[in-house]
Amino acid sequence: MKILICEQGYSESRRQLAPLLAGHILESCPRTAVGAHLRGVDVVVPYMARISADIIAGGSFGLIQQFGVGLETVDVDAATQAGVWVARIPSGTTGNADSVAEHAVLLVLALSRNLAGARAALDAGMLGEPAGRALVGKTACIVGWGDVGIAVATRLAAFGMRLTAVRKHPERGAPAEARIAQVLAPDALREALSPADYVILCVNYEPALRHMIDAAALEA
Repeated sequence: MKILICEQGYSESRRQLAPLLAGHILESCPRTAVGAHLRGVDVVVPYMARISADIIAGGSFGLIQQFGVGLETVDVDAATQAGVWVARIPSGTTGNADSVAEHAVLLVLALSRNLAGARAALDAGMLGEPAGRALVGKTACIVGWGDVGIAVATRLAAFGMRLTAVRKHPERGAPAEARIAQVLAPDALREALSPADYVILCVNYEPALRHMIDAAALEA
């Protein structure tokens, strides 16, 4: 079986996959050149590459297997019509949610502590410049309450932050360990954003959610 990974980054994932796929051919290509690498391919792993109707029609593969959750770059309708299976990997049972949540916390800390400026100041021999700010007592609004949203909340709660959540079914609340002060519905997004110092988007991309954070949301 020939597996095409449509990304030349994330080399560690390929290194760990290789021994699990002994006897199969594992190749990679630039995300912008998928169409030129389809000969003999049985499985396509898109990452962030666009798997359009043209790509699907131009190949003979039978499976599009995402290495993660997001399928926003895959034309699922075209794949369905062509009889090509489309699959993804759940976040909560694979460690992906934990990894994404840690990355989100990294970015929140880098922003709050002005990491880029602090490194530049340190290189210039200055300590304590520019002044950062602590997360304790600040408010973070987590939009989307799946595995990633929950993983982010449990980590930020440990910093003493006040947490709010926006989820499709607010009546379901949130687990106690997440320490969520308020759970709001999507139609109350502006209300949720208003007091927030940080906003973390943990929703899967859907066409209806395009530009969810628009001018009105930013003004809030």
